[in-house]
Amino acid sequence: MSVVRNSLCNGCHACYSICPWNCISMTPDHEGFLYPRIDTLQCKNCGLCEKICPALHREKQKIQPDNLIAVINNDAATRKISSSGGVFTLLAETVIRQHGAVFGAAFDADFHVQHDAAESIEGLAAFRGSKYVQSSIGESYKACKKRLDEGQKALFSGTPCQIAGLKAYLQSEYTNLYCLDLICGGASSPKVWEKYLAYQKSIYHSKPVRISFRYKNPNWNPMYMLLEFENGVRYVSKNDLYFHKSYGYGISLRPSCFQCNFRPVNQGSDITLGDFWKIKKYFPGMYDRYGTSLVILNSEKGKELFEHIKAQCKYVYINSELSKEYARTTFKCFKGRHRNRDLFFKHLDTMPFDTLVKKYTDYLLIFRMLLQKIVRRCFDKLRKPMNVNTMVEK
Repeated sequence: MSVVRNSLCNGCHACYSICPWNCISMTPDHEGFLYPRIDTLQCKNCGLCEKICPALHREKQKIQPDNLIAVINNDAATRKISSSGGVFTLLAETVIRQHGAVFGAAFDADFHVQHDAAESIEGLAAFRGSKYVQSSIGESYKACKKRLDEGQKALFSGTPCQIAGLKAYLQSEYTNLYCLDLICGGASSPKVWEKYLAYQKSIYHSKPVRISFRYKNPNWNPMYMLLEFENGVRYVSKNDLYFHKSYGYGISLRPSCFQCNFRPVNQGSDITLGDFWKIKKYFPGMYDRYGTSLVILNSEKGKELFEHIKAQCKYVYINSELSKEYARTTFKCFKGRHRNRDLFFKHLDTMPFDTLVKKYTDYLLIFRMLLQKIVRRCFDKLRKPMNVNTMVEK
């Protein structure tokens, strides 16, 4: 028995965390995604899991495009090892210095992705850098609530659906909680990630000791995948042909990602972070090889937290016209499932990973994407140029 049908469930762990009888377990399906399963013998039919499920009860708030900011961390060393502009580190360090805790996605010893907590600046290193795999929340919602109830500050970072799950679980607002969500392109299967790692281990005959999905080699764009192995081998690949490709095509994403009701709107987060991919076009002075963050301040708490880091950044407030234009192209989800998705997962256990990806990701999709890009560029040239006057502060 489940709480909500699989096509809608985002695996946020809210129902698992709130069940007073501990009769809900998060169980992987054949695709490797976690879903809640109810032990009907233990269930008391209190209905609490259905009452708070964010997939069943969504409170949508529009993103405020007037609050978009392009931001660069002044510390080049931190920015180089971050996914984009190094803003998360500054925000998290602020909370740590106020004797708070930070929750985020981290690798465990076997490079599975799970949420964890840090209460020291050194502990933040585990959260730095994007992980294109759905993390397991585990007991993080409960641990966060415990700290909040004790009066400690907390910063919780995650995907929009994970923030929605946390808010649903807490059932009340906490003034000492900061929520930070990410501009999400979808959640890839943990099982697909494990198959990819197994494939790489078989090729290089060693275990990985370091992984970066967004290795700056030396540039922020295009993306590089880095794996360093125990035997000293380094795998560095531009737009990795296997895992990055399966993710980029949307073939390895969770079913609910194709009808996501969380990304286009604010789920109660105070700050939204992402990459400002078009920064070179709009603000050349804010572009260099180490990356620039797109920051969206969704609440007064978010604005307050940003005030604490302004002295350590270079930033540009983006005017309303450009903000709305950028928001329209940024907050989009995949339109429909990849046509080969079911075949991809059907053969995930039986076919070599490289062969699997090559077989079920097609060049016709690339052609369509390139055609759409060309059409957009032609349309942009025909449009009246926008006024992109901005206020720059350092």
